[in-house]
Amino acid sequence: MNWIYKGEEFNPEDVSNLYGFIYKLTYEYDDKEFYYIGKKVFNNRTKKYYTKKEMLLRTDKRLKNYYYVTKESDWKHKYLGSCKDERIKDMILVEKEMLVVIPFETDCAVNHTYCEVKHLVVNDVLTDNRYLNSNIGGTFFRGKIKY
Repeated sequence: MNWIYKGEEFNPEDVSNLYGFIYKLTYEYDDKEFYYIGKKVFNNRTKKYYTKKEMLLRTDKRLKNYYYVTKESDWKHKYLGSCKDERIKDMILVEKEMLVVIPFETDCAVNHTYCEVKHLVVNDVLTDNRYLNSNIGGTFFRGKIKY
């Protein structure tokens, strides 16, 4: 199953100029639809440390002992969201939709988080039982919101 963006299949050749996306997964269970909204980055940046041999070869000891490696994340095929709801085991994934694609620019990580929170609040995911989200930003939790 491929990602859908603006009604069409999303399959760019190069995602190096894109930061991430906000997604909505649609699940089906007993003829009812359930949703999960989240965010995902296209490329992961991990810190790798130099080996002891590489550190000995360096002349300037003040330099950092690590470097960054960027590789494409598992967003294309394997990624099925980060929902931890137990009900999801019995559900069937129907659709993977990208709501917003965020390009690489200044403060793209902040925009990525803001955009996710905006979609979560607008869709009222903590009080609507059709949504499988259990919290917003690790701050607001399902069951604790009363209004």
